[in-house]
Amino acid sequence: MLSISASAAKRNKYAPQLVALEENNWSNTILMIADLYNGKLTYGEYARARAEAGSKSQLQWAAEVQRLQQQQAAVEEQRRNLALMYLLNQPKPAPVQAPVIAPMPIPRSTYTNCHVIGNFMNCTTQ
Repeated sequence: MLSISASAAKRNKYAPQLVALEENNWSNTILMIADLYNGKLTYGEYARARAEAGSKSQLQWAAEVQRLQQQQAAVEEQRRNLALMYLLNQPKPAPVQAPVIAPMPIPRSTYTNCHVIGNFMNCTTQ
C-alpha cells in the first residue's frame, strides 16, 4: 500500500529513487503505528521515533535530490561537450568569393556624317 505522498510522487513523475524513499518512510510509519497499537511503544516513544524517522527521511531525501541534481548536471555537461566536439569537427566551409563582374566596355567616340542627295539622306557612322 502506497502512502498519499508516495502515490503523489509517482503521479508527479518523481525519480524512482525518491518514490522508493517515500514508500520506505511510509512503511516505517505503519510499523511504528502497529507497535503503538500493540502496546510495544508508548505515545511518547512513538512521537520521538516518528520525529527521528521524519528527520532521517528529510536528510535522505535532500541527499538523494542533491545526488540526482549532480548526476543531471554531469549528463548535461557531457551533452554540451559532445555537441561542441561535433561542431569543432565539422569541415570548414569554403570561403565565399565575390562574383566576378566583367568590366563594362568603354564606348568609343563615334560620329555620324549625313549627306542629303536629292530626296535621299546618306549617313555614315565611324
